[in-house]
Amino acid sequence: MSRKVLMCVFVAVCFCVAGISIAADKGPAEMTLQAEKDKAKKPKPAVFPHAKHQEFAQCADCHHSAKDGKQVAYEEGQEIGKCEDCHYKGATMPKGLDSFKGAAHKNCRDCHKQAAEEKPELAEKFTKCMPCHPKSRSAGYSRLKKGCSQSEQPYFMIIELAIRSASSIYHPPEG
Repeated sequence: MSRKVLMCVFVAVCFCVAGISIAADKGPAEMTLQAEKDKAKKPKPAVFPHAKHQEFAQCADCHHSAKDGKQVAYEEGQEIGKCEDCHYKGATMPKGLDSFKGAAHKNCRDCHKQAAEEKPELAEKFTKCMPCHPKSRSAGYSRLKKGCSQSEQPYFMIIELAIRSASSIYHPPEG
């Protein structure tokens, strides 16, 4: 009898741990955003500090889904698909949202503009294509790091290491 109870407790604990880890999954901490379907002749991938944005934004601020060709608001816990599943050339989207690049630019620029209006000290960070499209990744992160507190600096070392590692995986050296 006690063996049966022990086994039930063990299984219950496993389900709880699995549930907590699924609920805690906030996606990757860092992302490089680049169109896969509508590839640019000269791609300019965007460096996106996902975890940093999660500190002040809710998932629904950026993510949504679609049903019957209509945009549907994000619901907590829903699976997040790729933007390009709907936003690509040839999709029946309004102009400016008919590509991953267009949808991302609209979403990011609108938010950056609003953030700069609310906090003028951010306006310098959000000039033109920066910090999303740094001329070099390290330059973009150097610019981001400059405006961060001393306690945030170690996170950028981790981010830079992760980007170097990811770059070698996704863009291995030719030859």
